[in-house]
Amino acid sequence: MIATMTDTLEALDRDGIVSSSAAELVGATLWGELREAAAEALTESAWLVDLARRGQLPTTKRVHKPYLVRLLGDWPDYDSTSVWARVANATPILDLARTYLGAPPSLNAFNLWLTVPSHQPPTDSQLWHRDVDAPSIFKVFFYLSDVTPEAGPLTYLPRTHRWTAHGIEPETTRVCNVPRATDAQMRAVAPTETWREATGPLGTALLVDTSGWHKGGHGTIDRLVFTAMYTTVADLGYFAR
Repeated sequence: MIATMTDTLEALDRDGIVSSSAAELVGATLWGELREAAAEALTESAWLVDLARRGQLPTTKRVHKPYLVRLLGDWPDYDSTSVWARVANATPILDLARTYLGAPPSLNAFNLWLTVPSHQPPTDSQLWHRDVDAPSIFKVFFYLSDVTPEAGPLTYLPRTHRWTAHGIEPETTRVCNVPRATDAQMRAVAPTETWREATGPLGTALLVDTSGWHKGGHGTIDRLVFTAMYTTVADLGYFAR
């Protein structure tokens, strides 16, 4: 875990990814509220989770990941009093986003994700890719379950984010209109030992610039995370203020 904001930002600038503690970032009380709300949302959406486990989760052109249950809905309403918004707008997180992005941050999206076991070959975001939502991206993931290798953790190629010379460009195929690479294609330009598998226990906070090469979500057990994405106010935000 990274102890100070300065160390966190230095690691994020250097590598594009860093682990921290959810309770340290948002406080023990708010972290506890998040855990309780996530458990409640999981119970309320049990029917949707069951569909996902049977490979019958409804998909659309824009929401097309049958292994990913968005427990707050495809497009969550923004309520500043909700635990989701209060966590996403916690001062330490916004301070990190502001400093890293070099401009006032805009909360672009948030959701509670349950990734269920995937029995098909990797597809979509389970393949290597860069996020192209905006020129500048800062994401945080709060682990609401232990994320082991079996849970399909986010896997990242450090120092391929926007602050560094990208250099590494594997062969790709366009999937869902985004260039994506298989493990074999990535391995041809970046050995496996350079990849970072972002495993961690319940309570981990993962901070990441997803303009760097990454993949995730292809596992054999569940993974539950709360995620929030920030861009700069110059980019078109998802939520109307």
